[in-house]
Amino acid sequence: MSNKKIAVSTWCSNDYRDFIGIKELTKSIKYFHPEIHHYIDTQDWTPEMGAWMMAPTCLEIADDFDMVIHIDGDSVVVGDLSEMISSDADVIGTLNNNVLNKAGANGPITTDLMSYDEENETYNTTGKQIPHNEWLNAGIIAANTKEFYKAWDDLNMSIYEQLERLKVERLAAPFGDENDTLNVIFHSGRFSKHIVDFHGSNVSYNITNLWGFEYGRHWESWKSLYLKDDKVFLDDPINGTPCQIKILHQAGGSVAKDLNERHGGFRQWLKQAVPKEVAEFIDHISN
Repeated sequence: MSNKKIAVSTWCSNDYRDFIGIKELTKSIKYFHPEIHHYIDTQDWTPEMGAWMMAPTCLEIADDFDMVIHIDGDSVVVGDLSEMISSDADVIGTLNNNVLNKAGANGPITTDLMSYDEENETYNTTGKQIPHNEWLNAGIIAANTKEFYKAWDDLNMSIYEQLERLKVERLAAPFGDENDTLNVIFHSGRFSKHIVDFHGSNVSYNITNLWGFEYGRHWESWKSLYLKDDKVFLDDPINGTPCQIKILHQAGGSVAKDLNERHGGFRQWLKQAVPKEVAEFIDHISN
């Protein structure tokens, strides 16, 4: 057990708690880490501010904990988080693109690589892009310092102010949303960093365990999940090496939202998205 005082932060409005299964997420976290506090922010953010809510919800509790981990509500913890918790880096990220060089079933995502100018407190383009196998998904992110969440929130709020001033809905990448800005800061050199589920690590903390072969069918890979020694695994689609799954994160935007609505909620959809033995294991650790 780590000596760190750790919290997981999740945002979910009260009217969505049962639909997404927040109680079950809490229980899955506590199954592996009873020492971790699960903080649930239930604020009814405006649509505009809701697009930038990850950093401020973590900031709310950052003074009280050594490490704050953000986990999206459409997730289930299915293994211990030891690799993430043991990291001493300022920021611990999790990947977006899988070993097939795809984002789920779709093409890979990346944005411009920026560098941080400490004297002028600006992020400047390097003329390069972040490698596909280093681009992060913001659904699961951890930090050992409050200063990271403060920097992320400051950048996001500066973009929000520009949106208000320019009367536009979105700026171009790499400042389009909070996933973009996470990658801006993480790769800028401003903070020490660690990617916990880098390709070849044989662990998956985010959506690198998603792939499919038709556009939008991101979760075909989950049909191949299997249980061994009370751990969830998925074999690497290229070399067959077993990869232990630590977190299942649905993601998937509007496609996932439609699936959840058709099945009566995320947890109901999840039961039919994975093999029976894995579904029973998830039910065991979440109830």
